[in-house]
Amino acid sequence: DRLRTGVPLIFGYCVRLGPMRFKVGAVELKDISATDNRDADVTRIMELLNQELEKIIRQYPEQYLWAHRRWRD
Repeated sequence: DRLRTGVPLIFGYCVRLGPMRFKVGAVELKDISATDNRDADVTRIMELLNQELEKIIRQYPEQYLWAHRRWRD
């Protein structure tokens, strides 16, 4: 993971533009550095990933479908 290896963390997505036409994109998450609190680091990274997902869903809401329980206890 990024916290151990230092490699970039990328959020990737694909949206349909038309028949056999797609847009593929990627966004590098910035300012991800390890602190002394690994749980907080993971939470922060997940929040950043969810923010990127939310941006794409807001741009293309007709293409989004969630079919299972995401947050399990």
